[in-house]
Amino acid sequence: MTSKYIKFGLRADKNLADLEDSSQALANVLDDNSAALDENGQKSGFTVADISPVIGLRNTGLSDFTNEDGQSNDLASLNGTVVSFTNTLGQDQVVEPLVTIQDNISNFKSVLGNPPWINGGDGLNCFFIGSDRINPNPTGAITGNSGTASTTGGLSSSQLWTSYADGDFTPVIGPVDFWNNGVFAFNAKLHPQMQNTYGLVQWTGYLSSNYDQDWGSTGLFIIEEDTVDDGTENNWTQLKSVYATPDSNDQNRSAFQLNSLSYTGPTDGVVTIDYSGSSINKTSICAGMSFESSGSPYEIATVDPVAETATVQTSQAISGLTQTFKFKPGQDEVTTPIKFTAQKRGNRLRVRYTLWYPDTGNGTAYRDKGFREVNDNSERAPYSDYYKTFDRNQIFGPYTYKYFEDNKASALNQTSTSKLTVLDTISLIVDPPELLSDKVVGISGSNTTVTPKTITIQDSFGKISASNWTGCSVGDWVVFQKSNNNTYAFQLLEIGGVDDDDNYFAYVKDTLLTDAGLSIGDTEDAIIFKNIGLIGLFRLDSAGNSQGSLYSLPPYNINPASKVFADQLLMTIKADGTDGLQVKRLFDASGSAPRNITISDHLSNGGTNLFNGNIQIGAVYASRGLDDKSSYLQCNGVYGREVASTAAIGQSQIALTTTNGVSTGDYVHFYGTGNAGGTGAIPGSPDFNNNQVGSTTTVSSISGNTITLSANLTAEIPAARTIVFINGSDPASDNKEFCVIPLNTAPPFEGTAVGLRTPSANADLLVVGLTFNSLKMHTPSSNVQAITPPTNATHYFPIVYNGTTYKALLA
Repeated sequence: MTSKYIKFGLRADKNLADLEDSSQALANVLDDNSAALDENGQKSGFTVADISPVIGLRNTGLSDFTNEDGQSNDLASLNGTVVSFTNTLGQDQVVEPLVTIQDNISNFKSVLGNPPWINGGDGLNCFFIGSDRINPNPTGAITGNSGTASTTGGLSSSQLWTSYADGDFTPVIGPVDFWNNGVFAFNAKLHPQMQNTYGLVQWTGYLSSNYDQDWGSTGLFIIEEDTVDDGTENNWTQLKSVYATPDSNDQNRSAFQLNSLSYTGPTDGVVTIDYSGSSINKTSICAGMSFESSGSPYEIATVDPVAETATVQTSQAISGLTQTFKFKPGQDEVTTPIKFTAQKRGNRLRVRYTLWYPDTGNGTAYRDKGFREVNDNSERAPYSDYYKTFDRNQIFGPYTYKYFEDNKASALNQTSTSKLTVLDTISLIVDPPELLSDKVVGISGSNTTVTPKTITIQDSFGKISASNWTGCSVGDWVVFQKSNNNTYAFQLLEIGGVDDDDNYFAYVKDTLLTDAGLSIGDTEDAIIFKNIGLIGLFRLDSAGNSQGSLYSLPPYNINPASKVFADQLLMTIKADGTDGLQVKRLFDASGSAPRNITISDHLSNGGTNLFNGNIQIGAVYASRGLDDKSSYLQCNGVYGREVASTAAIGQSQIALTTTNGVSTGDYVHFYGTGNAGGTGAIPGSPDFNNNQVGSTTTVSSISGNTITLSANLTAEIPAARTIVFINGSDPASDNKEFCVIPLNTAPPFEGTAVGLRTPSANADLLVVGLTFNSLKMHTPSSNVQAITPPTNATHYFPIVYNGTTYKALLA
């Protein structure tokens, strides 16, 4: 059998289809081809079962890689090969037991999945339908759907053929494997078991890649997609429908009208037809179809189904609101681009191709029966791009590529209990934000507003589009607020793809529609937040002061109580892109439902209070690369406040720089110098060996920025010291001062805007071993005198310059 017939199927005059039992006929032909003898010395014969492994081989595309003898060009070179290795002596040895091709195939199935995750499909399901089952009167409402009517006259306007099981209809053949990279040529019958040369072929499956295709056909055809895929046949969308209407079936000529046409040109010998306004048959027009205008014949050169335009090569102007387009099946090939809805990697789109040649009623044969993807061989529709089924809940084992893809560390998978090191080094890219523009896509500089990005819901499985995704990356977060004020945050799982209308695609969770109560075609205005360093996105409510409350956002519902802590960074903005608040430090975070926060304007970058209003967006970011949470269980609810002025021994009142977040009843720790009894400056404060004398002091009352304690101080507490408060249960003998880093690190000096200053109350402060990077001394020129210092001077600053020591005397 030559490669020609491997590619196009058995010749009609040698297909044995006219015999009652074609399989038995083939067995008879093959019977004498074997010289093998059985145990009695008789020829064992050769049956159809002996060639069963090659049945369907022609549909796999393997024939494209065979020679004239039917031998595989790729596999022939593997004959007699073995897998070897080099032993410790440097000698080549054969691996035992032998590694076979089947071993490799099994390994591929284990790693890639079965069926493989991407581009390893098992083809489409193909059915052959007799011409007696086809709707004889298709209209513009026709689809590739079937019905169960007992007669073709009982089919609805959308049903193309009947699957009725009883009666005298030609049996439906299938499902079978029949897909030759999308290239088909039928010389006689569509299938050997069909009663005549007419009939219908329908392929249904799931497409995993190559969503932009170009098809040519000499027959009537419909190409459809189902983006809903809910298990029914109710959601097919026609991308192309070329049918023959009853009144135009003259010698099987297909003809149909388009109305409300407009024309531009001719320009450079091309007239463009705009058929976007037509109310009928917009999916029917193809290149290669002809029409007449003002008595002159024209032929469509190209079609753009997305822009809904077609071109004609002519230097003459064309007119006419309505035109009738024609082509003759079996003689003319018409072509058209097909743009299926692209899917994110690993997803599949349900597609259906239907080709048919209706009975002409007068015995006329179709001279040419062909259906093909017209691109070059390397770009056609390979068998492996299609799957018969798609289980969205398919479980991939721990050694599969899909499992690795889902579980590798990435912007989409940032939480791990494993130690992630390279050469015992942890590398983290963290750049704490200072402005909204550092993390909100679309804001520049110190601006506090942004124009939201309009997103459109494209399908039922998380596909969205926008005019662009500039500045966005996989892992970033899309936040939008619906008209009912419900706010949602979705992570971008994939970005890629664009259609002819310049809609740029991205993908979020497959359950977008149900999670957010949306429908295909809905639009929402969204704010995009960068992912790096993000702790979480939350709903923020505030009365307009330094305090607010955080709530989780669906569908991920990140719990702020387990994620948000003091010293992290907060930025806020409203869902309409207004009232943005620059980055603030979380001074305090407590509570669980909601998480109550207090902010501090640590960068002095504008605004000290949150905006007044509920349902704002609060984005919390990390303030450091490594955040040690090992002390969380001991320090939850612990916070500090700075002493504003020295509190004397024996008094119970302490003036603080702020009492924000301080509550009556909170426990207080400050051991300080303590006293001989170890009670601490604040009574009941344990020493640092957790020895406690008496009971823990609490806050009795608050007046402005002054608190009154339940016990008098046993020692002075100087200004700028940090007092520790515990909101929760009595810590008893557990000293909590280690939980709070001192809020003012200047003592014993005074902190100023330009550096540290000797405190006026302690002008004679003696410092031993003071280390600094630079020192500046500013002395009025009138006070500077050149003198010869005595050799026994002890109070001076030595200044070394070019090896010479200069002494600045201190009076």
